[in-house]
Amino acid sequence: MSAFDFVNPLGQSTIGGGGPGGDPLDFVREITGRGLVSPSKYYAYIGFPSKMGNAGSKFYPLAESISLPGRGIATLDRKVWGPMIDMPYERIFPGEIELTFMLPVDEVHEHRTIFSQWMDKIVSPEDGSIEPNRASYSGWIDVYLTDNTESRDVLSLRFNEVFPKGINPLPLSYQTVNDYVRQTISFSFRDYFEASEKGNSGTLGTGEVN
Repeated sequence: MSAFDFVNPLGQSTIGGGGPGGDPLDFVREITGRGLVSPSKYYAYIGFPSKMGNAGSKFYPLAESISLPGRGIATLDRKVWGPMIDMPYERIFPGEIELTFMLPVDEVHEHRTIFSQWMDKIVSPEDGSIEPNRASYSGWIDVYLTDNTESRDVLSLRFNEVFPKGINPLPLSYQTVNDYVRQTISFSFRDYFEASEKGNSGTLGTGEVN
């Protein structure tokens, strides 16, 4: 047996392919039978903060695409004995949430203007003052991934302390008569909580992920 035939405590191969002497097609059949999560099976909600005057209300946007950030652990190199080791010291949530909306003719406010108003609540357009109470202008975003039949959620994520950080440029052109307008909004967030059918990770901020 090779020194690199890694096995788990139950003696089974930790890598797909049927294990030593197994049929590689078994792995394919197993994955095909279970089904894989599709990147097009999702929906999202945006929760508005108290500063917007509708605290706790949820908005279901026409999100054509969502770019979800990852997470990590910040480390420092430390030498205790022998080779250097990475020592973790805090959680990190780099990046931003980017939502690209389709703009319905009768819902331009809900998919663009309302986020301009939200940003005005954070930094005053009159005198440039900054709202000192973060909780009053921070909302939340929930994202759900579903199975292929859209009958159940397989992964739920809640992003905490969310606010719009940028409204991306809106390209217009006479050459795109058969297309429609898309608006991308970038959101800042502090951290996120995620839950699946077999467990969860993180701490909740504003309410539970339903």
